[in-house]
Amino acid sequence: MPTWFIADTHFGKQPGGRCKWSGMSAGELDALIEANWRDRVAENDVIWHLGDIGPDWRRLATLPGVKHLILGNDDKKDKEERAEIEASRIFETVRNRHRLEVDGGSLFLIHIPAEAKRKPAHEVIHGHLHHLPSVPGHRSVSVDRTGWAPQRLEELLTRSS
Repeated sequence: MPTWFIADTHFGKQPGGRCKWSGMSAGELDALIEANWRDRVAENDVIWHLGDIGPDWRRLATLPGVKHLILGNDDKKDKEERAEIEASRIFETVRNRHRLEVDGGSLFLIHIPAEAKRKPAHEVIHGHLHHLPSVPGHRSVSVDRTGWAPQRLEELLTRSS
């Protein structure tokens, strides 16, 4: 089954700068990200959300895929909401970081790339930087960098940082 990655959906509260440079409203961005998710991800596919799901995170329950969450900085702000996220059963797992074994090695999944080891033994897959470029050995799956859509593992590993 395919494995997908996405970050920084910010459902329900898109960053102002994102709306400005994309030329879309917050509602249009939410709808586009959701439509692209539905277009790509099948019900039994695995999808890793690498943080900053947004205040309307419950909408993820209606999206396809077996979901895993790496908490982002915005997801950790409210302890009560974090407890709701963990109890919701929308996500199979909720973690701060994770090492994912894939053919040919390991991927280190985290939201903020600066929180990864300085010289990790694995490729770092992250969000948080939005449209800013990643450093070598790091790959961003922020929707700003992936055409507002989840990215399949094979696509991720063949594109430049």
